[in-house]
Amino acid sequence: MIAFVYKRKRAGRTSSKNGASKKRVAQDRCYRGRFRLDGESDFTDIALKTTDKQIAQQKLAEAVKERQNELAGNPMSKAARDAAKIPLVDHIEHFIRFQEGQRKSVCYIKQQRKQLTRVFADCGWKTLRDINPEGFDQWIASHKLTPSTLNNYLHTFSAFLKEMEKCRKITYNAARQVRKVKSNADPSFKRRALPLPEFQRLVASSGKRATVYLTAGLTGLRSNELKQLQVCDLHLDGEQPFVNARPSTTKNDKEAHLPLHADVVKALRDLIPSSAKPHDLVFKGLVPRAREFYRDLEAAGIPQQAPDGKVLHFHSLRYTFATMLVLAGVPHRVVMELMRHSDPKLTSKIYTDTGFLPTGESVRNLPSVLGGAKSGTLIGTLSTVSGSPNQSTPDHINGNGDAPASLDNTGKEAPSDPVCPSLSKVGKWCAMQGSNLRPLPCQGNALPLS
Repeated sequence: MIAFVYKRKRAGRTSSKNGASKKRVAQDRCYRGRFRLDGESDFTDIALKTTDKQIAQQKLAEAVKERQNELAGNPMSKAARDAAKIPLVDHIEHFIRFQEGQRKSVCYIKQQRKQLTRVFADCGWKTLRDINPEGFDQWIASHKLTPSTLNNYLHTFSAFLKEMEKCRKITYNAARQVRKVKSNADPSFKRRALPLPEFQRLVASSGKRATVYLTAGLTGLRSNELKQLQVCDLHLDGEQPFVNARPSTTKNDKEAHLPLHADVVKALRDLIPSSAKPHDLVFKGLVPRAREFYRDLEAAGIPQQAPDGKVLHFHSLRYTFATMLVLAGVPHRVVMELMRHSDPKLTSKIYTDTGFLPTGESVRNLPSVLGGAKSGTLIGTLSTVSGSPNQSTPDHINGNGDAPASLDNTGKEAPSDPVCPSLSKVGKWCAMQGSNLRPLPCQGNALPLS
């Protein structure tokens, strides 16, 4: 057997002041190892990733021993053989401790433990040696869950095995052989948003849970985030009241400051007693479960499923919040920020209920095409603009061709702004331009805003 450690050397060139080049030899900082066992014809070269020669020799000895075990018919390393004797329950706890060290949210860690325990129990796996990709594929085929839910299980399963592989407890990651479930088909159910009259009836008829529904529908907070909301997270006395969503409670593990509507501020002040402590839960025992939510819907006279097949869940209040923002004319980037989405497609395609958009009114407000080249028609507008640039009247010019007095074109001194005069001018001009961008009135099946 031959085994040794070394530092790889590489030839290079460097330029001198007079333009001539000189040869130089560059040596790696970290050691590498080479070995060849008896009966082998080729050397095995491995990176030891250390600058200490003694540690490099120890790592090389371990690699040689593992190679000898492979030739002897035992491909597992000592760490993997020892880990195979430990029950999977203990490995799950090791993985959970690792996730806690990564500052994952409590709900996320709880969900991962639940998913791993369920998969291992259903597949009958007791040790790491029992895990195989065929068993997980069969488990996926035997459960009628949504594609997104199955892929969520696969994500947790893969993260668990990656951690085991990182700790050298397994030599083969079975999750790499499992493919994701295709999710391009229609989901098993589609959520819908609540129209304002239904939202008002739900709040009015739900009694002690009214504040929960009102807060969820006007902040977009999720069910688990509402359950963990504490009194110290509420800031109700400032000029702009807001709620602080702590990183340990949010889905993306990021802190968020969400502004509060006046109705929510009033309801929270009425709900929280004066003797409440900072770390008391705001909605202790009030966040409804599925059955309680369905009973509240029935009491308010709201059907759980609409004629088009869309259904209502507690998460539909988050859909309601996004849809109301869109119909109120809030810019898309602001809606995305309030919803705490990282993908704009999630805001526009998933959480905006297109059934409430005023599509019919938008088409009816288009200018006439068959009316000829008259003022106010599409053809007349295009011909006027294309005829001469002087024929097009900017929005900041009045009908007489003169600019308003607020733009300082009259020869008179405009009133000065105490903060910034230029910002005042821009604000007035933007207000004029904003009148052209007002949202269309909601009609038909659109969500009323007042």
